Amino acid sequence: MHRSGVLLVLAFGLMGCATPTIDCDVKSFSNIEDRHQGATLSVVGNPQATAEDRDFERYKTALEARFAENGFTVVAEPDTADLVAVFTYGINNGEFREDVVSVPVFGEAGGGSLIHTRTVMPHANGHAAHTGAVYTMPTFGVVGPSTSTVTRAVFTRQIAVDVVAQASLDSESPETVYEGRVSSKGRCGLLPEVMDEMIEALFQDFPHSSGRVVITADTDC
Repeated sequence: MHRSGVLLVLAFGLMGCATPTIDCDVKSFSNIEDRHQGATLSVVGNPQATAEDRDFERYKTALEARFAENGFTVVAEPDTADLVAVFTYGINNGEFREDVVSVPVFGEAGGGSLIHTRTVMPHANGHAAHTGAVYTMPTFGVVGPSTSTVTRAVFTRQIAVDVVAQASLDSESPETVYEGRVSSKGRCGLLPEVMDEMIEALFQDFPHSSGRVVITADTDC
C-alpha cells in the first residue's frame, strides 16, 4: 500500500474506535409516593405534537415499558387510569458552528534507509575490499498532527413527561405527580435515532433523575 494510503487508513481507523454516546441534561420533580405504586397509568401525547408523527407509537411503547419497570400498571385508556403521563418532544433546526479538529498522523518515524558498507580484509596478495549495503527496517509512530476547520450543525433535542392525577385533569389546578425533562445537543438531527437513549436517561434514576447523564448510543446517525 502507498505510504499516504497507510496514513489515511490509520488516521480514520483511530477516529472510528470511539464509542458513540448521548450527553443528556436531566431535570425532574417528583411527588410520587408509596401509594402510587401499582397505580394504573396511561401514556398520551400532546395532540399538536403527535398527530402526524408516525414514530409516536414506538416512543409510547418505550415509555410504557419504563413505567411498568418502575411499579406502575400500564393501561391503554386514559379515562380509566389513576394517572395520565403526557409525553411531548421536539428538535430544533440546528445551529451551525466551526470546530478545529486535530487528528494524529501516523507514518514512518525512523529507519527505512540504505546504508553502504565497505569492509577491508587481509589477503595473501594484499588486501581485499568488499562493498555492500544494509537496509534498515522502518519504524512507525505519530509524526505530527493534522488540523482542519469543520463546520457542523448542532441540534437541540428535548423530551418532557408530565404525570398528572387523572381525576384532577379538568380542574383549574391539576395534581402533578411527576415532571421530567431531558435535553441533549449533538450532530444527529434525527430525533428517532436518539429517542431511546433520552428515555433511558430520564429513567436511569427514576423518579429522582437530575444532572448530566451520559448514555452509550446505539445509533446510525
